[in-house]
Amino acid sequence: MATVDIITKGRSKVPSIMKLMRKLTFHATHHFVIHAGHIAGVNNSIANSFSRHQMKKFRTLTPAVATERTPCLTESRIMFSIVKSTCYGIIP
Repeated sequence: MATVDIITKGRSKVPSIMKLMRKLTFHATHHFVIHAGHIAGVNNSIANSFSRHQMKKFRTLTPAVATERTPCLTESRIMFSIVKSTCYGIIP
């Protein structure tokens, strides 16, 4: 619920989360819209099992999910993609 409240209100008492929210809000106003809502764990077993690190249950519920990690983009790569899409009308 805390994540939903932070995204809905756009603020947090934690400085590191506020820094993230400022960046997210800046990019959202120019590129996308964010909506957040709580879904009870009994109605969302995939996310619930993943957040509780119940990997055996998660794999049973999602057999098609890749077993290897996907590397995250670096911040500079993300910014380049945003600039590229803004300048050239290209979706990265």
